[in-house]
Amino acid sequence: MLRRLARRTKAFYRAASASLAWRLVLGAAAVLGYVKGEERPTGFVTLAAGGLAGTGECVAWTAGEQERFAEACPALVPTGGTTIGALHASLPRNLYRVEGKKTAAYEIAEGLGWKAPDRVVCPTAGGTMALAMDQGFRELLALGWIDRMPAIDIVQPEGCAPVARAVRTGKKVEPWGEVRTRSAGLTSPNPGAGNRVADIVRKTEGQAVIVSDDLNIEAEFLIARREGLFLQPASGASVASLMPGADRPRPVHPEETIVCIGTGTGKNATEVASAALGPTVRIKPELGAFIGAWNERKGK
Repeated sequence: MLRRLARRTKAFYRAASASLAWRLVLGAAAVLGYVKGEERPTGFVTLAAGGLAGTGECVAWTAGEQERFAEACPALVPTGGTTIGALHASLPRNLYRVEGKKTAAYEIAEGLGWKAPDRVVCPTAGGTMALAMDQGFRELLALGWIDRMPAIDIVQPEGCAPVARAVRTGKKVEPWGEVRTRSAGLTSPNPGAGNRVADIVRKTEGQAVIVSDDLNIEAEFLIARREGLFLQPASGASVASLMPGADRPRPVHPEETIVCIGTGTGKNATEVASAALGPTVRIKPELGAFIGAWNERKGK
């Protein structure tokens, strides 16, 4: 019965997947309140903002200092939930995030002719993508669309690697402490779903890789040169994990089919790329001015 359903569903998948993904991702929006013009509290920063059907600004607040993140969120959620009906958007409480992102596994399998890759590499903070890859590929395996699970690797920076440390030591995930990394987006010192992510890496025979910020930035520029994609250093971590200098427990086989996940735009961390590139040049909005500046830069 399941396989008959799979055959029917497969034909429908291409048309429905994009719409379904959008609905689920929208359902996972991080909402801690609607603000209409009032000032934000001192010591807090906006994590995400965007208009919502003209009703006001949709924002998420967290403590301004990274080390206060873990204590600030639990304190905000009960008040936000009871007062304004806010949604707790973090894992493991909000599974819409996993349901939305698991469609990436479907797209990967479809792009490979309905085969699983040998390995999927996930830059990891809270672990949503690793959880989503595991769920998505397991569903495809149950439906008979693929014949095996890929190994699922996680990648974390040297300055914040609580899940990687747990995988390597065989222990539970413990709070990392002070976070020291320029790879914004990989800064979750005490992820709520960390132990589930560590179990996925172990069960799929994946690896927990640790990389430096410098290697992430090098990977960011490599991806830009080779693929024309502008990713932030945190997303470059998946490619960095395969480069010389990465702290990878075991080498990967050169014949493996490996998918590197990179979902964060470089526009999220332009200051990191700018610092690595050096001083920028302000030019007139003319093609000739651009060509002149380009040639001058190449001549240095």
